[in-house]
Amino acid sequence: MKKSMPLFIILAMFALSLTIVPGARAALIVDTGVGTNYGYGQVVDYSNMMSYHISTVAARFTLNQGYTVSDVKGYMNGSGTLDVLIYGDSSNSINFSSLLYSASFNPVGAAGWQGVSGQSWNLAAGNYWVVFQGSSKFEGSATMPTDVTTPLLNYQVGQYSGPTPPPIGSLTWYDETAHPVGIQIQSGGGGGGAVATPEPGTMMLLGSGVLTFGLSRFRRRKREVIA
Repeated sequence: MKKSMPLFIILAMFALSLTIVPGARAALIVDTGVGTNYGYGQVVDYSNMMSYHISTVAARFTLNQGYTVSDVKGYMNGSGTLDVLIYGDSSNSINFSSLLYSASFNPVGAAGWQGVSGQSWNLAAGNYWVVFQGSSKFEGSATMPTDVTTPLLNYQVGQYSGPTPPPIGSLTWYDETAHPVGIQIQSGGGGGGAVATPEPGTMMLLGSGVLTFGLSRFRRRKREVIA
């Protein structure tokens, strides 16, 4: 007759499995959908042909809780080098004195979700601005089609043409909320939409308790057999 596996071994294996828990899944925390209107596409540009031409696109978004942001992308086609920046918010306007994070990427020509990935940008609950601009070091340009299905709270475009490029806060800014572009922001972990990972200490304590219980049952059975 085939013997069943001892109870304490089963419990020990169960306790070990509890300590091996996958990390939090990535989740889209901002997703406007794609833009479809290239006839009124917003232009991201930084070029110097006799004079500077700068066009920067910004969008305000809200987080209801803290996240670790891994990806920030816009729906666009383009070339060269673009920058993604995250600023704080001040009364529904960009707080240019509060640059929180920035990174660069190289868009490809075909339209699609393009931006930065693999970041670890920790953002608490609150309002923020994501900004797409052409790189001042390598230059770049892109077109972001408008009329997305789920627009963000506000959109602005900053522009400049002239001999000397000003700081981003000194561009001439226009309200473009009526012409929203596509933005995606993804969380690499954190609350809402992500699966929480139990604390290792908690899981080890539970596992050791189950293992101790199993061993005590085994010793009791052994004493009964000897008796």
